[in-house]
Amino acid sequence: MEEKFESRKRKNDPSMMSDSEVKSYVDSYFNREKEKLAEKRKFIQSIRSIISDRQIIALHNSEKRFRKEVFERYKKSKNGKVG
Repeated sequence: MEEKFESRKRKNDPSMMSDSEVKSYVDSYFNREKEKLAEKRKFIQSIRSIISDRQIIALHNSEKRFRKEVFERYKKSKNGKVG
C-alpha cells in the first residue's frame, strides 16, 4: 500500500511533470472540486425539506469533528497507542 502511495506521490510531483501534464492535473483538480461542490449543493437542497439550515450546519460540524477524531485515533494506533 505504501508503495502505491509513493508511486502516486511521484506521479503528482510537478517537478516530474511536463507543462501540459501540470495544466491537465490542475484542470482535473478543479473539475473534481466543482463536481464535489455540485453534489454537496444537491444534497443540501434535498435535505432542506427535512431538517432546518441550523441543523444542517450542526450536522456538518459534527461530521468534521467525527473525521478529526477518527484521524486522531488512527494516528495513535499507527504509533502503537490504541485507544
